[in-house]
Amino acid sequence: MKQGAIYEKTNQREKAYKVYEELLFSFYQILSLTLHHLYLLTMEEKNYLLAEFFVKKQECLVSLFEMGNYHKAAAGLELSTVLQYEETVLDLMEEMLSSLNDLTGFSHSLLYQHLSFNETAPTFREQLRKQLLQCFGDEATYGFLKGNSRYEKLIKV
Repeated sequence: MKQGAIYEKTNQREKAYKVYEELLFSFYQILSLTLHHLYLLTMEEKNYLLAEFFVKKQECLVSLFEMGNYHKAAAGLELSTVLQYEETVLDLMEEMLSSLNDLTGFSHSLLYQHLSFNETAPTFREQLRKQLLQCFGDEATYGFLKGNSRYEKLIKV
């Protein structure tokens, strides 16, 4: 923070922007991880009401820091699965799969316009898609969806 202020005062605006944007990006990661661990604690305690509270906060954080739809959908998938909310789980699965091409959409956000990010290789996205479909096909986790035509269609893609 001090470095950004120094750059600001010495009229090195581009460097100041970059420092502040790096801080924003880092704070997102710290806050996201902290919320996730709070969520995990509540899940261990089977306090699903509080877990849902932390999922909502995570979704707000994703929106605030413009991390994209994939990250927003991923935040709620586990809880919706545990609670066996079929339609919500299917909506989240579909959103995660459909937003893979925008996995690093944050890199185009005005919040981070002075930062440079490496592009994600199409092979990575395709590999992640395959892994997600394999995960979504896990009967132990998603067996409650078996027989749902929307689910059957989704995992056969």
